Amino acid sequence: EGAGIFVAVPRADTVNPRGKDLYTRDAFKYDAGSDSWTCPAGQTLSCRQTSLKEKEKKYWTDACARCPLKSRCTKAKKRTIVRSFFEETRQAMHDRSRRDP
Repeated sequence: EGAGIFVAVPRADTVNPRGKDLYTRDAFKYDAGSDSWTCPAGQTLSCRQTSLKEKEKKYWTDACARCPLKSRCTKAKKRTIVRSFFEETRQAMHDRSRRDP
């Protein structure tokens, strides 16, 4: 962008590899101020792991075990959301591609 080059690349639809009937990542809302996600049940997924090698963060909550929506969210013990260090840039490219396909 600093060189006047604006890339427009749509991102792939998010997929939950554990089941097509489960919530996708798009059902969760990210809050940059608290660096956390809110799930469809209203629980907060906090950053629990940061990988400098993979350049990503992983978020989860301990509330999944007693969540009434768990069967619609994950078949695993808990739901984990992964966020790239470059998520804002990826989202900006996606947004540009949607505005001007």
